[in-house]
Amino acid sequence: MSKAKLTTAAAAIILLVNLAGAAGAAWEDEAGPFVEDIGNRAVAVFVDGSTSQNQKAERFSVLFRENFAIRALAAFTLGRYYKKSDTAFLDEYVEVFDEYVGRSYAARFSGDQSPIFEVVEVVPDHNPDGKRVGVRVTTHVFLPGGDPTPVEWRVREYQGRPIIVDVIAGGISLAITQQREFTAVISNHGGDPNALLELLRKKNIELTE
Repeated sequence: MSKAKLTTAAAAIILLVNLAGAAGAAWEDEAGPFVEDIGNRAVAVFVDGSTSQNQKAERFSVLFRENFAIRALAAFTLGRYYKKSDTAFLDEYVEVFDEYVGRSYAARFSGDQSPIFEVVEVVPDHNPDGKRVGVRVTTHVFLPGGDPTPVEWRVREYQGRPIIVDVIAGGISLAITQQREFTAVISNHGGDPNALLELLRKKNIELTE
């Protein structure tokens, strides 16, 4: 697995910037071990040579749903078009988006070497107004004998436990990157969010073949 793939695999998925929560010491103490566990579990899915791509996609989707702010992330990726979307559309979009994330990342990664995750720093995270809203967990991701790749995870509190809202790899927020790509699709189709939904459906079908 290349260094570029390592960065993306560690990031694997995609996520949000403004999910706020109470900053309690108990969940913050869990943030570092939580991120390390999620990273290692995600890599284990991708490098498991005994499973099919569909099985990898399903396993990663479960991991994604349980530990990332998926609905908030899906809404964030719609950008300014979120307010134009009704509840029925959003419910369907979240389901298709979840499948797309699982299938797209499972299709990208393979290999028999498991990257190692090491948490190197946990610091407070603040919103643009300076309010503390969570923590940033910095990890180093590397193959044995290789150079570490820094990956930063933005973590918030949700129902008393940590949840991931964004991953920053190479200084780039994957949530924002996904938003730019998706809103460009909508914009190029006259501002119709259904165009993005149809595109993701097609991609999900292609990724099962």
